[in-house]
Amino acid sequence: MAYQQKNQNTNYSKLYMNTGVVSNNKSVSQNMEKATILSKAFDIASKEHIDLEFKLFIVGVLICVLSVIPVILGGMGNIDIIGTIIGTLILVIIGIFIIVYGFFIHKPHEITTLSKVYTINHIIPYKSALLFDGTDIIPDQIIEYKDIPLEEIQDLSGKLPNPPTSYENERNLMEILSNKKELTNKLKQYKFKTPIVENNNQYVNAVLDCIPYCIDGEPYDNPLEEKISIEDSIRHKQEIEKLEEAEKIIKLMNQEKGIINNKSAPFVNNLTKAIKNIEVYISNISILIKNRLFGEYNINSNPLDDAEYGYEYVDCKYHIKVGSSNGNNLCFNPINTYQRVIDHFDGNVKKEISRIIEDGKERIKDKQDWADSEVNRTEQFFKTQIDSKQSEVLNYETQADSAYEQYRSYESQYEECMSNVKSYENMARRAMRSETSSSADVQRYQMQAQNERNQANNYQMQANNFNSQYETAKSRVSSLEMEIEGLENQKENEIDKIRNKEQMDIKDIENKMEKKVIDSRKFINNIIEKRNHQIEMFNEFSNNLLGTEKKVQSTPFINRKNIIINLRESILKSMDKRIKERSNVLGKINSYIIQTNVNKPTTVAIPYWIMELNKKKIGKEIIVFPPLKMVKPTKMPTSRWKYINFSYPLSKSLENSTNLLKNYKFVDKSKKVSIAGRIDKQIGIEINNMVSQGYLSQGYANRINKHYNILPVGGAK
Repeated sequence: MAYQQKNQNTNYSKLYMNTGVVSNNKSVSQNMEKATILSKAFDIASKEHIDLEFKLFIVGVLICVLSVIPVILGGMGNIDIIGTIIGTLILVIIGIFIIVYGFFIHKPHEITTLSKVYTINHIIPYKSALLFDGTDIIPDQIIEYKDIPLEEIQDLSGKLPNPPTSYENERNLMEILSNKKELTNKLKQYKFKTPIVENNNQYVNAVLDCIPYCIDGEPYDNPLEEKISIEDSIRHKQEIEKLEEAEKIIKLMNQEKGIINNKSAPFVNNLTKAIKNIEVYISNISILIKNRLFGEYNINSNPLDDAEYGYEYVDCKYHIKVGSSNGNNLCFNPINTYQRVIDHFDGNVKKEISRIIEDGKERIKDKQDWADSEVNRTEQFFKTQIDSKQSEVLNYETQADSAYEQYRSYESQYEECMSNVKSYENMARRAMRSETSSSADVQRYQMQAQNERNQANNYQMQANNFNSQYETAKSRVSSLEMEIEGLENQKENEIDKIRNKEQMDIKDIENKMEKKVIDSRKFINNIIEKRNHQIEMFNEFSNNLLGTEKKVQSTPFINRKNIIINLRESILKSMDKRIKERSNVLGKINSYIIQTNVNKPTTVAIPYWIMELNKKKIGKEIIVFPPLKMVKPTKMPTSRWKYINFSYPLSKSLENSTNLLKNYKFVDKSKKVSIAGRIDKQIGIEINNMVSQGYLSQGYANRINKHYNILPVGGAK
C-alpha cells in the first residue's frame, strides 16, 4: 500500500501510523506488520486444529506402540501367531488413520477476509481541542434547544409600568405580561447534528495514544469512506463556538425574570393588602353583630376547666356571661331569657350536686374502710394457721437432723465391724495354711469374726431404724410446706375477692352518684340545649351572610391578583425551561472538550486489521486487531504446536475500541483490500526472520508458511 507523505495546506496537519505494529517505539516495516498480523490470524484460525492434531498424534502413536504387545506375546507362544498379526495390523491402520486425520483431513477455520483499514479522526483546537469521528464508527451527537424572541421580550420590559399602583397601570401591566406570555410560546427549534466524540468515550484515549507513533502524511486506498472532512469539522467547531453564546442568553433571561418579578410585585402586594383589609372589615362586622345581639360570651370555654361553674358531669358548649343574677350587663337579646332562667336555678342545682358528691364520697370511704378491715382480718386468720404449720416444720426438721446423725454413727460402726470380720477371716485362713498354728488358733479367729459379724448386724439394724425415722420426718416436712403454700394461695384468693367487691361497690356508688347529678342538671341542660341551638342558628345565618358579602367584595381583587400571578408564573416557567435547555447545551459542549497539545487542526489516521473468520458449524466471526506493540518472549519458542504471543494492543483504550469496527458494513468495505489468499512470498521470508529474532519457533513458522502459501485461504491461490 502506498502513502502520500505531505499535505500541501500548511493550515492543517495530517498524521497517520505507517503500520499497525510498533517495535521499540517505532513502526515496523509493512512486511513485518503483515507477518505479525498473519501469525496472530493463523493462531486464532488454527488453534483448535493444532490442539486436535497434537492430541490425535499422541493417540495414534500410543495405539501403534500398544499394537506391538500382541506380537511379543505371540512370539512367546501364548497366542496364535496369525491372529496376533491380523490384530496388530488393524491397530496400526487405526493409529495411522488417526494421525493422518489430524495432519491432513481436519482443517483450520477459513479466513475469508484480512484487511487493513484506517479510521479517520479530526482534532480541532478549541478550549484545548475537540475530536470528530470521520469514519462513522461512533453515533452522532445531537445538540438541540428551543429559542424565544428574547429581544422583543426585552423591548416590552421597558414598557412595564412603575408605581403608583393605579388601576390604569395595573391594566397596562396585565396587557404587557399577556404579550410577553404569547412571545414565550413562539418557540423556534434549533437542532445540530455532529459526529463529535465525548471526552468520556474511551475512543478519545485510543486516538491520543496513537499520536506519538504517527508521522506526517495520510494513507490512500483506505477502504473506509470519510464521513466528514477536516474542513467540515472546522465548520462544526465554529457552530459549537456560536452555541457558547448561551451563557450570555442565560444571563439576559435571568435579568428578564428579575425585571418581571420586581415590576409585578408592587401590584400583587397592593391587591393582597386590599383582600386582607376586606377580611378584617368583615371580621369586625361579625364581632360587632355578636356583641350587639348576644352580649359577652366565650365560645371557646370548656366547662370542665372553669372552676367558677364546677359542673364536673355536665357537657356544656357555651359559657354565657350575660343577664347574670346580680343584674350586671343586662341587654336585650334572644338568649337573655334562657340565661336568666339558668342563673335563677343555678345556685340550688350546684348545692344539690355538692350534697350528692359529698354523700357519694362518704359511702365510697365506708366501702374502702370495710375492705381494709376484711383484708386485715383475713391476713390475721391465715397467719395463725401458717405460723402453726411453720412451727411443725421446724420441729420435724430438728428430728430429721437428729435421726440422720444417729444413722451416720451406726452406719460407720457397722462398716468398722465388717472390716474387722474380714481381718479375722483372713487371719483364720492364714492359720489353717500355717504349719506352726494350731486348730485352737483357727477356732479362736473364727469365733472373733463371728462376734464382730453379730455386732455389725446389730449396728445395721439400728442404722436402718434411724434412717426410717429420718425419711419419715423429711416426708412430713415436705407435706407441711405444701400445706403452707396452699394456705398462702387461699389467703391471696380471699383478699382478691374482698378487693374486687370493693371496686364493684365503689363503681356502683359512682354510677348512682353520676345519675343523680345528671338528673339534678336535667332541667337546666334542656334550657342550655335550646339556648345553644339559638346561638348556632344565628352563627350559621351570620356566617353565610357575611361569607357571601366577603366573597362579593374580595372576588374582584382575587381575580386581578390571580391574573397577574398566572401570567408571571407562565412567563417565568417558560424562561426556566429555555434556561435549562441552554445550560444543558453548555454542559454538552464541556463534555466534548479533550485535553491535548495539538495546536492546529489535525487529521489522525489509525490503522486496524479486520479479519472475518468462517468457523465450521458456527458461522462467521469478526475479529479486529488494533495497533500492536511487539514484545519478545522471555523464553525462546521451540514447539511447533504452541504459539507464544508476542504482540499486544498499544493501550487498553485501543483494545476496547475494536468493538466499534465489529460491524459488517466495515467488513464489506474492507474486502476489496483483503490480503487473504494473496500472500506475497516476501511475507514468508519475514516470518522466517521472526524465528531468528526469537518471536517464533521454526516448526510453528513452517506451519504458518505452509498454511498461507500452499493451502488456499479465502479462495484459490
